[in-house]
Amino acid sequence: MDEINEIDNKLYHGHHIMCDYIGLPLSIPDTIIFANKTEYVILDLLKNIGIECVGYNFKIFDGSTNPAGIASTFTLSDSHASFHMYSNYEGKCLIAIDIFTCNLTPEKTLEYYENLNEYILQNIPSLKQQLFQNIKRFPFQPFQPLKKVEPNLH
Repeated sequence: MDEINEIDNKLYHGHHIMCDYIGLPLSIPDTIIFANKTEYVILDLLKNIGIECVGYNFKIFDGSTNPAGIASTFTLSDSHASFHMYSNYEGKCLIAIDIFTCNLTPEKTLEYYENLNEYILQNIPSLKQQLFQNIKRFPFQPFQPLKKVEPNLH
């Protein structure tokens, strides 16, 4: 049976956190160093709070053809997470994070965000959070058994 979460006196199956940051750009070498660390930080964060990562793509851009940064997606046993960063993009550093979980307590989803947020701000102190959304998804509808319908054999 699905684990159901209660928030604001309503029940939900899913929780979706999205967050954007903007700040001063990193140098290309610093962007690459940050990118290499970030892959392992995200995998450790997921593991440490009990969210199973079943696969991921993590692409580092060195700035030669695209702005230096990261594009990544993580397939979770209960949905997905992503991390995107572009430094020196129009003179700014942009980071977008996203995690959507089903069947987990909202506390785990929030804990992932809080730990990743701390890591980001410790490593790039010029960043300011521009957006934070914690969206409750899939409101729970109590189970209603189907009515038995007798076949009409006439």
